[in-house]
Amino acid sequence: MMQSSFDPFGGRLYPRRTPSQTMLDYQHLDLAAVPSPLYPQRPITYLDLSHNPLVTWPSESAALPSLTRLNLAHTAITQLPDHLRACTQLEELYLSGCPLEWLPSWLSELPHLRVLDLSHTRLTMVPEVLRSLPSLQVLSLSGLPLAALSPWLDACSLRMLLLRSLAACDLSRVRTCSTLEYLDLGHLGLTQVPDWIQGLPRLQQLDLSDNPITELPAWVGDLPLTTLHLAQTRLQHRPDWEAWTMLRDLNLSGMTHDPAVFAGAFPASLASLKLYDTALTAIPPIVRNLQHLETLRFDNNASLAIPAWLLEECPLKTLELINTHITAMAPVAQPIPLEHLIITAGRLPSWPTLLDHTPHLRTLDLSETRIVDATCPSPCVLPRLGTLDLQGDAIAPLLPQLVVPMLQRWTIANCWDADLTAVLQQVGQVKNLAILNCSGTVPEGLRSCTRLQTLNMGHNGLRELPRWISELEQLESLTLAYNDLAQLPPAVRELSQLHTLDITANPLRSFPDWLHRMPQLHAIEFQFPPDDLALHEQQAQFLAAGVRCNVRSPRPRKA
Repeated sequence: MMQSSFDPFGGRLYPRRTPSQTMLDYQHLDLAAVPSPLYPQRPITYLDLSHNPLVTWPSESAALPSLTRLNLAHTAITQLPDHLRACTQLEELYLSGCPLEWLPSWLSELPHLRVLDLSHTRLTMVPEVLRSLPSLQVLSLSGLPLAALSPWLDACSLRMLLLRSLAACDLSRVRTCSTLEYLDLGHLGLTQVPDWIQGLPRLQQLDLSDNPITELPAWVGDLPLTTLHLAQTRLQHRPDWEAWTMLRDLNLSGMTHDPAVFAGAFPASLASLKLYDTALTAIPPIVRNLQHLETLRFDNNASLAIPAWLLEECPLKTLELINTHITAMAPVAQPIPLEHLIITAGRLPSWPTLLDHTPHLRTLDLSETRIVDATCPSPCVLPRLGTLDLQGDAIAPLLPQLVVPMLQRWTIANCWDADLTAVLQQVGQVKNLAILNCSGTVPEGLRSCTRLQTLNMGHNGLRELPRWISELEQLESLTLAYNDLAQLPPAVRELSQLHTLDITANPLRSFPDWLHRMPQLHAIEFQFPPDDLALHEQQAQFLAAGVRCNVRSPRPRKA
């Protein structure tokens, strides 16, 4: 399957966010017009104007010769401005949710356009111009008021097609799209799998989720499928999974399946199995036979015991248990290959002793999970751990017991009694750090984290920042949201690499002029400023300079 720079979800295409010097992020800024001049003196490859009430696009802002990605999703633009035809390098165009009723013929002048999201617009037919796009590979038509697809659709040589929520549309013409590798047929009211899918010889990924399908025909197993999504379907019979030799990713989530579906054997080739939101109260024993299983997701369970065989006999690399009350986690007696353990918004009876046998663990996420007994009888050595997320006062005594020499990303929250200074001095190599709702001061040990690139000190009741904050010379992103800062100290000005600053919901008495002159600054988040601090003039100045400045209305005062 093709490498993508987006994630398909719900029939839409969501661009993956890759903040860089060549991106302008102007989403969710309540803009009625494109800022002019649009960008500073640097080449812009990605422009995100989504979720703004945009109605105009001035021609003087049109010169974007290097633009490759443009996101106009959920704006009020009714037609594409003609001067966008000059963006001849454009590869991805996202228009989901726009009130568009037609596409201009000049779109064919964009020879590199390969990704186009037209979902939930007002198009009543597939635009003829699409057949003239030589590079088009990915197309979303989800949620359109279509009665039928165009007979020439197969001429587009599409590899990925999203047709979710087109229940009133005749989709049988898709049978001739022989180049398709990914097909989304979710939420169509299907009671059976359409026979015409058999005519798609290259189909690798099929999404049939949110349909009242009760049975899979045998021929589905003959397709070269590697991914099959059956979430919220209504399977009543177990398919002949043994005959499926290529399937690697199976999603059987939802409480609508008959229990018989989980009896017998799953496809032996499975590498990923998703069983969240089901009526299952235990991990099916048949999982034990999956000798290639690397990822298991089993969320939203009121009571679940983790058997030792799951970790010792399955080659699991990722175990995800969200919103799950784990009653027992059996100890393991041998090293296991687990790399990512995610137990969030749940409950654990004790600190997981299996961590003593995870030499390859790279991610440990226990955020918002209550650990009844978080004591660790001896130091817990996690030699390869790169990401750690812990929350709650109960884990404060545990922190000094963790030995994490490779830690790069650490989130700690709600630990008011923790001696963070001592712990921080042991993780000087960390690059991304979040200390949330922990103390009223910046811990002195932070000075030793000289490699920090991202620092989040939100919700800590901070009234001031120490002068030595300027010593964090590699800091690129600083979040100080929801504190009690009355002013932003000049020390922040000395952070020469800083590109993102979040000072949301602080009672600042003034807005520092020197922010305009920070060379690398890309974005300022300042939602909910004080009532008496007018910032909209400054917002226009920053936007014109190519800096995202998110100024929202003040929060309503409590009576």
